[in-house]
Amino acid sequence: MILTLSLMIHIIFVILWMGGVGFVTIVLFPMIARTPQPLEKILLFQRIEHRYARLARLYALVVGITGLINLSYFGGFRLLFTGYGWGITVMFLVWVMWMVLLFGLEPIVIRRILRDAQEGKMDINAVFRRMNIFHWVLLSISALAIIGGVSFAH
Repeated sequence: MILTLSLMIHIIFVILWMGGVGFVTIVLFPMIARTPQPLEKILLFQRIEHRYARLARLYALVVGITGLINLSYFGGFRLLFTGYGWGITVMFLVWVMWMVLLFGLEPIVIRRILRDAQEGKMDINAVFRRMNIFHWVLLSISALAIIGGVSFAH
């Protein structure tokens, strides 16, 4: 019963989390690119990112907690970093990467970039282009983790 509930919560929160990352990458950044004024670009990004960042942190925590429960139940800790457990290893490493980004680097880097952009110290179009490329990389790596999870489960 607990395992089934943990698996359901895990999958639902992965979907919410990666759906949000996909939305930001595929919808938000192209909208920002088409926004004519630099200040409008920054404000649009800040409004959406500020709200979603809190949700992404919550989603990441829930995915981590349920992932640990699932690993524990399946005895998956012994499979980490083995050939057979490549799927859970990828999921674990991607989750760690996201935790570092969401709770460590992202708040610091985003604030600094947006502050410098508002003060005219950098080309805002170039900043958002780089951020979009970075999000495509993150989305791709996260898709690999999902593939690894599905592969391990089957």
